[in-house]
Amino acid sequence: MNRRKGIVSGSQSRLSRQGTTSVVPDVAEQQRNFLAASAAEVHTSGAKAHRNGAGFSAWLKPCPDVAPKLVSKKLFLIVLLSCAWIGGASLARAQFGRLGGIVNRGKATVDKGLDKADQGKQIAETFTPLTTEQEVAMGKEVAAKMIAYFKPFKNDKAQAYVRKVGRAVALQCERKDVKYRFALLDTDDVNAFAAPGGFIFVTRGLLENIQSEAQLAAILGHEIGHVSGKHMVKQLETDKVVQAGLKQADSFTSGSPYLDQVGREILARLIDRGLDHTAEYDADQRGANYAYAAGYRPDGMVAFLTTMRAAVEKADAKTAWLARTHPPIQERIQRVQQLVSDRKWQVEGRPDNFARYQATMKAAAGQ
Repeated sequence: MNRRKGIVSGSQSRLSRQGTTSVVPDVAEQQRNFLAASAAEVHTSGAKAHRNGAGFSAWLKPCPDVAPKLVSKKLFLIVLLSCAWIGGASLARAQFGRLGGIVNRGKATVDKGLDKADQGKQIAETFTPLTTEQEVAMGKEVAAKMIAYFKPFKNDKAQAYVRKVGRAVALQCERKDVKYRFALLDTDDVNAFAAPGGFIFVTRGLLENIQSEAQLAAILGHEIGHVSGKHMVKQLETDKVVQAGLKQADSFTSGSPYLDQVGREILARLIDRGLDHTAEYDADQRGANYAYAAGYRPDGMVAFLTTMRAAVEKADAKTAWLARTHPPIQERIQRVQQLVSDRKWQVEGRPDNFARYQATMKAAAGQ
């Protein structure tokens, strides 16, 4: 009471000194300021107690210098709870404000993704799929250009042998709407190609660098796999030039400028650029499957790839295309080995027909 009286007396003295124009100080405002200062002091004391290990219960004890003299316990708790409520409300607004921002950004990202998906769907819907007849027409054009580029290998025995093995493997293929044709090209390059529509080519150089019929079966199976998987067709269906010609009635007439242009593009892809790695891995697995189903040993593909790896390491110009148009050989070997292991394919009792292959190649060389 003495302190409160002193505060009031002091206020009256200041009023008498300032004159009649001064405003009388608001007592309620002074009380609010006093309570705020008291709460701040209590908070500081509580924090110190908490740091000193007194714990939460010690923090609730009133400040010995302030609470007993100025504020009742009830008033102290009201002040403390009010501060806590105000601080909690501010923290909640800050947290939910940040959460709202995150949600809004997430929604914008989802909306953007949906927009891109819609655009992709619209683009996909504009592509007209190739019919089997159109695919075969393109394949014939490519086959003619391939033979003109490399020239056929003029050896009937070798040609007949490749066709025989190829047809045996093709019978295991799930795609039956095309006829598979096989031809041998006269070049030292170690290579094989699959044109759309079932036109398969291997080179003389390839035959000279493998040792068994099982390896040949796996190679032909790989090329058949490109046809059955429609790997080249899927690329062509997204090509704007190809799509433009599909809408013209005379595009697929023999000797049309459209077929000539498309045939040149496919030939360039086969020889120089190749297909994507996913298509090559898929063809490896399909080829291994077809060769095994035809009765050959399951290690024909791995044996061939191992031979090719050695040639690439020697920087042999005849196999330079492998690094340019195919995935890393070691990765291909590991994938095929994993397939053989997963399927538990048996080697025993299955021929690689090494002797027959060697005898056929010797007879072909003497023709």
